[in-house]
Amino acid sequence: MKKRCFILLSVILILSFVSNACGAGYTLPEKMQKQLQVGSGLKGSFVIHCNADPLKCPAIHAVQNAEFEVRGIQYGENLHYYIYQPGEGENRDALTEFCRIDNVRYFRSDLLDEKVYILPDPDHILSFFINAEGENPPVLPDLLRMVFEGESGQEGSFNTEPLEKQLEIWISAFSSDTSVLTAEDGSPRLSQTFRIPVAAVYDMVNNLIVSVTRDPSSMAYLEKILTPEQMDIYLNPKLDYYYTEAMKSLNLEEDIVFCRTVSTMGELIQSSLLLPLDASRTGYSSITFESSESGKSFLLSGPKGILYLELPAGFDPKADSYEGDICFARINTEDPESKNISLKIHISKKHNTHEETDEEKTHETDSYSIHAVRETGFLPESISAELIPDMPPVDAEIEAHYSSKLRLSDSTILELSVSVKQGDYDFSMTGQVKTAPPWVFTPFDVQNAVSTDRFKKEDFSELKNLWLRNAEEKLIRTPEEIQISESSGSTNP
Repeated sequence: MKKRCFILLSVILILSFVSNACGAGYTLPEKMQKQLQVGSGLKGSFVIHCNADPLKCPAIHAVQNAEFEVRGIQYGENLHYYIYQPGEGENRDALTEFCRIDNVRYFRSDLLDEKVYILPDPDHILSFFINAEGENPPVLPDLLRMVFEGESGQEGSFNTEPLEKQLEIWISAFSSDTSVLTAEDGSPRLSQTFRIPVAAVYDMVNNLIVSVTRDPSSMAYLEKILTPEQMDIYLNPKLDYYYTEAMKSLNLEEDIVFCRTVSTMGELIQSSLLLPLDASRTGYSSITFESSESGKSFLLSGPKGILYLELPAGFDPKADSYEGDICFARINTEDPESKNISLKIHISKKHNTHEETDEEKTHETDSYSIHAVRETGFLPESISAELIPDMPPVDAEIEAHYSSKLRLSDSTILELSVSVKQGDYDFSMTGQVKTAPPWVFTPFDVQNAVSTDRFKKEDFSELKNLWLRNAEEKLIRTPEEIQISESSGSTNP
């Protein structure tokens, strides 16, 4: 459970941390990102300290109390990053490398065998994480990416207003079950439930696709988060016949259910939309979207369990400061050995900026705090709380301090500290990286690379065990705290 919780917290922290680098305005994270994009190198080092149990957290235990150097350079869309431990002279011990060439991701490590591996597509990894099944191209990762883009209303955001009006008119044409509810303050509310046959959806989907392709702001937004191949598949008006036939081939039998609650003045208070799915292809039989004054939620349900995500209202990872609760659950109801998880995660971010007038130097600090606890109150009634094991609360802190002088060519420095505590478990990482003059882009040889697309769980377990054995034997460790100096690393790339 500690390992699962640590991975989840890491994902959320990274999402928050990276999203800030793309925010509006000229920030130091943006400056560092732009410097790397135009070819600057990245140099630095980091050290990991923890008391991880080798049985519960073998990967973290394998690298504890070890210091690493990190290097990276980007050349157009291609990049090459690597970490190692300094050896004698200019030797690089335990060298681990990652490169992206022509949008293919390669990986090799001295802690594995001599092979070069082609890594799965990131969407494939996310689909594996959420237990999606089937061989179809995964749509859900694209949906989640759109959700995490935030709702700041900045230029290039997804324009949903025309689609909402179009759907409103379309849905109103169907009959509904209507009832009157009483709110906590005694005011009346009108509840409507619409049941829409799946067959009626086919033409509407095509109409929505055409509407999106004709809206410049929506297309500009989607072009930023979807690849050209995904754009050709999802948003090609010439393929309207394909969408219809593809939807018919799903053999969906259940109706689409849309519910909404409005005030006496017609103001929308709450709405939900349930879409049937083909469980044999997706692993889930339905997806439900809910929206209310408190936030939005997404629920995937199926014969084997659920996946649930709830975001607070106005959640915007791009904001300088924010605070709110995120709920997440992934539950397998059939496999008693499954590591089910159901969490309420309180996450907050604070931003601070100051300048040194004498040295003409700017500083920016982003501080994140996370408190995660086991929570089952938001789960559907069909899910028993007994399926989720107890766990101690998790507390995580991260501080990212950027600094740079005013000129665009001046190096940008990032000092990073991370700490995670859960019961008796403590993890900390400190490090510093900075942009540096470029060097020749010379990634490792990727000929005869081995694809991992068809790897089974046993194949990955074998590689993991090999990596663990070599890491335990070969890594150099220090029991003392290591201070990362600003001149970290050698002068060589």
